[in-house]
Amino acid sequence: MEDQNVKKRTLQRNLLIFSFIGVLVIGLLGGIVFSIVEYRGITSDLSWSQELSDTEDYLGASESLDRAQGRWLVNLFDVRKPSIEDLFNEIETRIKDQKFYQAGLDIGNEGDWEIGMTLLSEIQSNSFYYQRAQTTVEQFRGKVLAQELGTERTNRRSAEDEVQSAEDEVQTERTNRRFVEDEVKRQILTLNLVRNALESETTARLTAESATQTERLAKEEIQREVIVQTERADLERKQKFLAQIEATSQRERADLEEAAKVQAKADALAQTERADSEEEAKVQAQIDALAQQQRADLEEKARIQELAVTNPMIQG
Repeated sequence: MEDQNVKKRTLQRNLLIFSFIGVLVIGLLGGIVFSIVEYRGITSDLSWSQELSDTEDYLGASESLDRAQGRWLVNLFDVRKPSIEDLFNEIETRIKDQKFYQAGLDIGNEGDWEIGMTLLSEIQSNSFYYQRAQTTVEQFRGKVLAQELGTERTNRRSAEDEVQSAEDEVQTERTNRRFVEDEVKRQILTLNLVRNALESETTARLTAESATQTERLAKEEIQREVIVQTERADLERKQKFLAQIEATSQRERADLEEAAKVQAKADALAQTERADSEEEAKVQAQIDALAQQQRADLEEKARIQELAVTNPMIQG
């Protein structure tokens, strides 16, 4: 009887031990399984955070890291904690670089390309935004070069227009000067024709009959007055043309040599005109002398006729 009780107690003790061991094994297996599930959750959170970070959803990536950081394996055993901290630091760096990139992009798109390139150059070479920033910098640099090229082309076109305008102005001045020179030549020719006509008329008056000399002298005096007035008008016109030549010479500051030639021509014209005036004065003196001689002859004839009337002996 006692042997049965001993066996029974031994069996109960063994069952209790095996039950404890079984519970311990089951608990251990459950802990291992739960730990594996928890670890997979941590890994999943890290992977998801990385994917969200790559799509620039940094808020979602941070929330995923917060979930991973709150798991008991991380809090109790620091499982994957360095990876979580590295991802937090990387997200923080990306957020800062994103701000630099966005600020540089916005400022550059507003037209401040130099400032935009300066901000984009602050992004380090190991940054997620480095290649994108470098591409944008090259785009802004191309715009700066295009603007400088456009400015250079505009300045060159403006300079070419100024040169063309100056050439046109010089051509216009030369045309005006040529017109003035032609007009001066025409006036000189007219003056020569008038002088020749005056000489012809003077010769005709000298060879005309003395009976009509007084009347012809009166007519010639009228004609001479007309001629003098015409010559005076011609001289005034020539003076105006000379004034135009002088004004043209003043405008042609860039062509001093040509202006000197025009002035020389004007001086030569003035000398010719003075010579013509002296010639006309000589002709006028001859005309006056002839008129005085004719008046003296007429007076002598009248005196002789009067003596013939009063003295019959002179008549015989």
